[in-house]
Amino acid sequence: MLSSDAPAGARGNVAKVINGAEGWSGTSFMKLTNGEFINAQSEQMSVRVYVPDSASHVIKLKLEDKTNGNNNKEVDVTTTQAGWQTLDFNFTGANHSLTYDKASIFFDFKTSGGHAAATYYFDDVAYNIKPLQINGQVSFETNDTSGYGLGGSKDFGGNVSSLVTTEAPEGATGNVAKVINGSEGWSGTTFLSLAGGELISAGNERISMKVYMPDSAARVVKLKLEDKANASNNKEVDVTTTAAGWQTLDFDFAGANHSHDYNMASVFFDFKASGGHSNAAYYFDDVKFGSVVSAVL
Repeated sequence: MLSSDAPAGARGNVAKVINGAEGWSGTSFMKLTNGEFINAQSEQMSVRVYVPDSASHVIKLKLEDKTNGNNNKEVDVTTTQAGWQTLDFNFTGANHSLTYDKASIFFDFKTSGGHAAATYYFDDVAYNIKPLQINGQVSFETNDTSGYGLGGSKDFGGNVSSLVTTEAPEGATGNVAKVINGSEGWSGTTFLSLAGGELISAGNERISMKVYMPDSAARVVKLKLEDKANASNNKEVDVTTTAAGWQTLDFDFAGANHSHDYNMASVFFDFKASGGHSNAAYYFDDVKFGSVVSAVL
């Protein structure tokens, strides 16, 4: 565990892993005393990782029964991005007659041969996501019943948003939302307004969003939640990214005033407090709402 000398972009303490000589070298970092990492309604986990370079690396997350290692499920995610990033691990299809209460991680996993003794870091292991929306997300697929909206009155500041079913950037999964920025630095898109309920609540204050950035310039992505009946009751969270391509951004609404109703969501790409921006195209998908229990390092 490191609290200092971690790579730039670390948030507090992080875990450091130096790979062993074996291609399958890994680290079992957590065993639960009670409960499981996943269940039939919640099969998604995420890990924030630091990868030292942009070579293609397989990150494997393995869940198993701590009393019987034969009962397990593994999910691999391949990344070609250097630096800090959040990886999503989807354990759909897991056998829920088994108990998944032990977690291990493998960096630069190889089925044969070894790998160099490179250094990796990880943090913010999120699991047990409890959905507040159908399936816990806005997916833009044909079975999405979240009530999302795009285009027309949903856009402001000159934005133009639309649903893309084909010709999305490589790496897209199914349908995605496309946003062409307007000329105003604050141009945005209100993509969700709930008929009932809220997007966050006490203990349910994390939202993630898969976004596509056209290049590696530093850009602020703002997610704003508000009460659709009173826009002055709102909370905004900014995440700055310098990575191009598809990536998952985490928005932490800790400290929100839960006497307010947060039932409307808007996104702003390349947000600028003053001045404008070009009419670049951005994409977003898989907006997930829910609480997480994290291995806070």
